[in-house]
Amino acid sequence: MKLEEAKIVSVYLSQWDFEWNNPWAEEPGDNIATNYYVTVADEYGNTWVHDWGLQSNKVGHYEAQERVERMVERIENHLLAGGKLNADHWDNGHPQYGSVAWQRFEMEEIQPAAAMLANGCHPEDLPASVQGYF
Repeated sequence: MKLEEAKIVSVYLSQWDFEWNNPWAEEPGDNIATNYYVTVADEYGNTWVHDWGLQSNKVGHYEAQERVERMVERIENHLLAGGKLNADHWDNGHPQYGSVAWQRFEMEEIQPAAAMLANGCHPEDLPASVQGYF
């Protein structure tokens, strides 16, 4: 489904942790940072991720999270006022687990990839959309 056709039912802050080269790290945990970004979802569990986010290795965890939470609030208010999202700033995300969109993703992409692995395919040869699941 395309973003322009979707009925957005939730807007929320998402995050993922990543390793970065901290030149002042004294412990391994010092090399972990968090990327905070906005995700929107439709009634079927399809998601879209905004192309802007903040990383805690650049502005600090609290500030990054706070600024992205303010963006979530602005987007929610914009949608409640009848506004639309500009698809140029949004990328497809992974479906919400357990949703109708997830069930379709599982049938159409994950199960065939699992069959490929069972037949000797190397995980790196799988489509990028499912590599993280194996």
